[in-house]
Amino acid sequence: MNTEKIISQRDMYKKRVKIFMKTAGTRVLAGILVPAVFLMGCSFDPPAPEEGPVSIRVACSAGDIKWKSGMEDVAEKFMEQNKNIKVELYFVPEVKKQTYIERLKVLAAQEEFSDIVELRETGALVQAGLLAPMPREVYSLVASPRLYDGVCYGVPRYTTTLGIIYNRDIFEEMGLSEPETYDDFLNICQKLLTARYDALALGAADIWHMKFWGNYLFRNYMATEDGKVRMTKENLTRMLGDFRDLADKGYINSRYRDMLDSQTAQALSSGQAAMVYTGPWMLSQIENLNPQIRLGFFFLPDKNGVAYAMDDSNVEWGISAETARDKKKMDASVKFLQFYYSEGVYETILELMNADSVTVRKVRMPDTRNQRIMKAAYERGPVHTKLLMEDANSPDGFIAYYDQVLIQALWGDEPVSSLADSLLKRWEMP
Repeated sequence: MNTEKIISQRDMYKKRVKIFMKTAGTRVLAGILVPAVFLMGCSFDPPAPEEGPVSIRVACSAGDIKWKSGMEDVAEKFMEQNKNIKVELYFVPEVKKQTYIERLKVLAAQEEFSDIVELRETGALVQAGLLAPMPREVYSLVASPRLYDGVCYGVPRYTTTLGIIYNRDIFEEMGLSEPETYDDFLNICQKLLTARYDALALGAADIWHMKFWGNYLFRNYMATEDGKVRMTKENLTRMLGDFRDLADKGYINSRYRDMLDSQTAQALSSGQAAMVYTGPWMLSQIENLNPQIRLGFFFLPDKNGVAYAMDDSNVEWGISAETARDKKKMDASVKFLQFYYSEGVYETILELMNADSVTVRKVRMPDTRNQRIMKAAYERGPVHTKLLMEDANSPDGFIAYYDQVLIQALWGDEPVSSLADSLLKRWEMP
């Protein structure tokens, strides 16, 4: 074949391609397809674009170092198994004198309330329209999902409780034993104070820390045996007066007004303080600071000698209403929560937080030192109750106000009767 014939064939081929591109309405691609057809001698089919990974954000509380590390581990393992889903952990920053739910409301105002959110006071967030109904694929994993008007909007992280962690070494050194009555408890506080220990540590600078004592006081002064709430001036005055006595007698030092929750662990580990009212998750924090320390846990009796073990599962996972409008994000969020409760993953969280399972499936936990501490506390026969302040259908904003009033009860100048009036007025708000 001579050169003139080759050139003639090329010109004819180019002409046909140009005619095709023109009739297809894709003139722009002609410059790409002509060389490809001419050089490769075959048709060109562009590959379908690959879909990028789905990104979801998981907003968590930042107050507990172990919880943060546990969630980082969950997110990392999840992404290893789900290459097409990217998880961004957002730890909601601590703000002095501000509750967690107030910080969530700030996120909502900034249009950053997404995608999976660790919740407090879920009912208030439901009323604000911030949450999507929880899909059955998730809420069917937990044994007792909470319903709001017959709909589940949140699933509990786990169940925990509240009580007093104490330094066993100090107790044994002073010949002290766990109290059988509230008067026994006050006598222990006085002996510790006489021996120059801080009887009770408190993290009042983190307003959310006050909910620990707040729930104890609420259950023992406001709640009845049949699960009703008696928010009366008489009950409130008595409750706030007894709480103020702990500060007036020096059992809770005034310097704890400016102390963070995390600093209470330091006070216990160093031997400065002998007791703190908190949850079992704090055991490991104290032990990490002082591996040689020996700790105990007891449920604080009320004035009638009844010790309540509060079964607290009020901290929940929710999915934002905004996320529910995006099917890919919603599907990814469901998959992440299913992974969180899955075998091996959930057990690690429970061990880390020294918590109890909420899942339908049974979990087996290793026999750890802290689990033995809690087992011994439960063997004393406390009365289990699920009625906490968060379950009392309180008006929006009441819990935050209540926590602030507790601080005023300890160290403020206002009479407890006036504080009781203000609480009762806030409780009765429509």
